[in-house]
Amino acid sequence: MLDTMIEIAREMAGRVSNAEPPRCSPKNFFARPAHPPSYCLDSKLLAMWRGRRGVGGMGVRESTSGKATVIDNIYRSVLLCRLAGLGFAETKRIIYSVYGRAVPMHTLKDWYYGRRKHRLSRLNSLDRSLFYHKAYEIVLEIKAEHPGWGYKRVATELNKRLPIRVPSMTIYFWITGRSRPNVTPVRVVPELGYLAGVLVGDYRRTGGGLSVKDWGFIEYYVKVYEKVTGVRLEIHEKDDDYYGNKYFYTKENGGFLQLLWKTGLWKTIAHIYPMEFLQGLFDSEGTISYTPKSTIIKITTGNKEVLATAKTLLESLGYKTHIYEEEPQTRNLRGEETAFKGYYILKLAKPKAILKKFATQIGFRESKRQTKLQTLLKQPPSQKTTKKTR
Repeated sequence: MLDTMIEIAREMAGRVSNAEPPRCSPKNFFARPAHPPSYCLDSKLLAMWRGRRGVGGMGVRESTSGKATVIDNIYRSVLLCRLAGLGFAETKRIIYSVYGRAVPMHTLKDWYYGRRKHRLSRLNSLDRSLFYHKAYEIVLEIKAEHPGWGYKRVATELNKRLPIRVPSMTIYFWITGRSRPNVTPVRVVPELGYLAGVLVGDYRRTGGGLSVKDWGFIEYYVKVYEKVTGVRLEIHEKDDDYYGNKYFYTKENGGFLQLLWKTGLWKTIAHIYPMEFLQGLFDSEGTISYTPKSTIIKITTGNKEVLATAKTLLESLGYKTHIYEEEPQTRNLRGEETAFKGYYILKLAKPKAILKKFATQIGFRESKRQTKLQTLLKQPPSQKTTKKTR
């Protein structure tokens, strides 16, 4: 492979005019220049240069835009772990658990400790929600300390202090007072794990907002949302025309939650705050039922990634699970035949034995399921009968 690259480099170097000698020779071609050499216009050679150099010169191999998006999200995951206060060892475990070894360990370490930064291909609303309000405060501090600095110099100083790069024109508008951050601020706290659990469950991932029947559930959701964003949501009420049931709903846009879903970063949040994530998921998709002979605690979901993540997190907390798959079926709904997709059921094994542990770590905020759980906890343990053998 090395010989092939040197031969191609020599061939391309020979095509350059004698009046303008090549800026780099085959001897120093592998010295990792900041930009491709002037003669590296050949598609094969340029592809080799990109594959050798990697993303942002940090040793991460880059070949497609899809891979670039993955690298962006891995970098965002590292930043989320840092904001959550996790150490490097726990951060590395989470990254490898969610993404595998797509990024070398030394690169993760450089990102985590701030020795190097990965330049995101594009800032999204989640990036702005996490960093823009802090960036705005820093910009005003820098401008107050150095009144004579222009916006470009302020931008340079700001980007030394933040793990993301804020556009210079954005800083210009902040300094001149023409604008300020207009995104919902997001704090990386345990309550964000609960929101992520609701996100993969009952949350409206298109348009935003939560719509449920239980008042206790949505009231708790509103309190959690306020702790994460500082925004107090208003709860609205509506009646279902066919069944006459009351529904409660919120109207927030929830752009940062939708970005968590689209980018798959909800999995990172789930691993950072596993118990809080499972609490939100069980409030959304969990059920509990019991008879004199059996007790069932389960989750129902149509998404394999949600199922796999829930199984991994439950097992990491010491629970054993069983998974069942239900085939697509047709039901009569409001007088019409409606087709339903297949779904998956995750049941907790030996629910009676782990009932107290489940109530302490996960439990339910939804009133009916919470009542059932408390009823089961108050019941005395059934006495086991054994057969005597002669």
